Amino acid sequence: MSANPPSNSDIETDVLLYFRRNGSKSKITLDLVDQFFQGISAELHSPSTQAFINLARIPNEREIYGLLVKALTRLGGDDDIGHIATEIQVNRIMGKSESDRSTGRVDLLVTFRKTMFLMEVKVVRASIHSKETESGSRSKVEKAWQEAVEQLRSIAGDEIAQYHQRPVVKLPLLVCIYYDGKRVQNTVKPLCKTAKGIVQTLECNQPVPACFEWNSKFQAPVETYRRHSDSMNKKNTVFLHGFSLFAAVVD
Repeated sequence: MSANPPSNSDIETDVLLYFRRNGSKSKITLDLVDQFFQGISAELHSPSTQAFINLARIPNEREIYGLLVKALTRLGGDDDIGHIATEIQVNRIMGKSESDRSTGRVDLLVTFRKTMFLMEVKVVRASIHSKETESGSRSKVEKAWQEAVEQLRSIAGDEIAQYHQRPVVKLPLLVCIYYDGKRVQNTVKPLCKTAKGIVQTLECNQPVPACFEWNSKFQAPVETYRRHSDSMNKKNTVFLHGFSLFAAVVD
């Protein structure tokens, strides 16, 4: 775990980067995010996951739930991890009046060391060779991040904490997958440039910047099919080169 890495350094890989600018976080939250990100990374690097992705398409949020649940089961020991659920119904408060209340769902719920974590998951696919890499990928990531933050902010966390008699922590989780559709040989520089731009965008995001970060590169590109391709043939394939994970604590 690396706290407050310098902003002008190269992208660090396979280590949790933790930014303290939002104030200190509890050790329980730090431990959960560190172990969770390690688990997600291990699953995305696993031969079975990559073999499946090779025969399918670039995953979206729903298709990645199973991988996230597998990663959650890696957390701590038997005494640390409690209930895990997906798509849990929650109350949302959009204003002060009773008519501003509604019901919705939160993507992931996990109890870890007697603390309940609610997570909203977003998956963004960022091309490392897009003509609009500087603006297109950043805007997609920023929009997805802000949506996750707002969805979590509207959840009646105090009511959930009171009902379950345990603290509640809200975590937006963004998975950014880097891909290349041009089949060029040199992808190191464009991958690094794209990742740095996205990292900078989320580190500076307001009102909730990302304070947890994990970056990883695949040892070999993973060939898969485009998300919206009608036919699955070699003309519709892309190569995945790595990913970034981001999280923060939302009030």
